[in-house]
Amino acid sequence: MSGFVSPIQIPVTTGFAPSIVNCRLEVAGLSLPGAFQSVTRKRTRTRESLYSNNVDPVAMTDGQNAYEAKVDFYYQWYVATMATIQNNFPPGYGSQNFNVFWYYLIPSGVVFDVLIGCKFDSDEVTAQHGTSALVSGVDLHPLKIYFAIPDGATYTDPIYDDNPDPLDTMT
Repeated sequence: MSGFVSPIQIPVTTGFAPSIVNCRLEVAGLSLPGAFQSVTRKRTRTRESLYSNNVDPVAMTDGQNAYEAKVDFYYQWYVATMATIQNNFPPGYGSQNFNVFWYYLIPSGVVFDVLIGCKFDSDEVTAQHGTSALVSGVDLHPLKIYFAIPDGATYTDPIYDDNPDPLDTMT
């Protein structure tokens, strides 16, 4: 064995575990406290294993990243967000890029994810019998996501990019 790696240091939180009440969302410059039921974001890197004349792979490509993000807005905030984007972007708001900032308020401070180049690519309103609130699920279809950026840091710093050879900063 080559060397000793110390374990990850997890801050003592006295039992506190962050939940959705510790999340904040900013869409296209609009702060949306209390606006959403859920937020989902995902990065998948698809790689190819290279094989020679052996059953084990000899290498793996860098692959390609695919990013996904969805927000389930409460309907009144969905309407306000749509109006803001429609009024502040050129015609064809569905083709206009905007950024989303997703903040996590955790005991060790604030961290955030940045979703770059988002668009309203699909939306779906759910209405059902009973007392459930109207919810609109919106697919943001981001071009890029930067994950877990510490408060005060610049997300465009290459240290926060999972790509070893990043493109020019997309802002």
